[in-house]
Amino acid sequence: MEDDSLVTAEIREAFYREVQDLAQEVERYLLLLEEDPANEDYIREVFRPFHTIKGNAALTGEEEILQLSQLAESVLDEVRQGRRPLTHPMLEGALATIDLIRTVSHGGDAAPHREAVAQMLARLKSLLEEPDAEPQTVPTPPPVDAGPCAFGVTEEQCRQWVECMGSLDRAIERMKYERAFMAGHKSAQGALVALSGIPDGDKRCRVAKRYLTYLARAVDVYARTSLAFSPEAWELLGTLRDDVRSALYPLLLRRLRILVAYVNPGESLDGLRASIDAAEEAGGHLINLNVDSVPSRREIEAMIELSRRLGARVAFVQRSLGQQRFWREIPHVHPDAPPVRSTLWQGLEDLTRAG
Repeated sequence: MEDDSLVTAEIREAFYREVQDLAQEVERYLLLLEEDPANEDYIREVFRPFHTIKGNAALTGEEEILQLSQLAESVLDEVRQGRRPLTHPMLEGALATIDLIRTVSHGGDAAPHREAVAQMLARLKSLLEEPDAEPQTVPTPPPVDAGPCAFGVTEEQCRQWVECMGSLDRAIERMKYERAFMAGHKSAQGALVALSGIPDGDKRCRVAKRYLTYLARAVDVYARTSLAFSPEAWELLGTLRDDVRSALYPLLLRRLRILVAYVNPGESLDGLRASIDAAEEAGGHLINLNVDSVPSRREIEAMIELSRRLGARVAFVQRSLGQQRFWREIPHVHPDAPPVRSTLWQGLEDLTRAG
């Protein structure tokens, strides 16, 4: 392992940024694997980011991230080598692991998460020993730090960035729907021009601007050369858009004072009330329903109660593979229930629109 004295703060920050980017890749291909679990290409694409994180964690001395990525890689390698079939607990374990790795790297300090890491390591080891075992409960990570933003960006500017990203999303999706890059070209260009005003005062902003530059060039080249639509070319636009999101996401949470809370298997929404009541200065609450079961009546009632109390200051997200459909349909069955989104970014959009 690398001598800590040789690892500068800049190297660590670069590692943490890379983890956030690689986490996006893991999530994307886990969702694809849910629909096509025998796809070897998807399995390789999930394996690769964990392998990269493991190697870089060893170089930077990030022991907890190293252990998590190493065990997750071992579980996936069993599938990659054809020794075991891919199971739902494996998919859920990989998703929970990358969530925890993202949380640890976000704060840059693993100490508050050591109990969570220990339990996650036990969960991954059980998957190696018994591939069909039910996943263990992972303790709730603490909320994201809602401290002040250091580079002087206003809340209104942050809300505008999120709105512009939404316009960019719709433009890129329109290109796919109409199978023509010219279809969303003007809308995409307008959003990209607005986002070009992001300042250079923070490293994450500089990363976001670099990806925005790549994205603007791709959009311009596709339109200017009348490039015929292809899924591969379109996927590049989506990847660059996700890279921008990954860079901006933690900054937006801090500046907009949005706290992220997790409800893990075996826990209830009722347990969040005390922490939500204590966070009087929070601008919003993004609740990640990190559970792998269909919603119970008690959970639905708790969601409705929290939504009534907090109004537009709360958003719910459910990303558990295989269960999203049941959670998204709750408002159709219970008109008083709030919408349940499938990504944290969608939840963030809800909170910024409401604000």
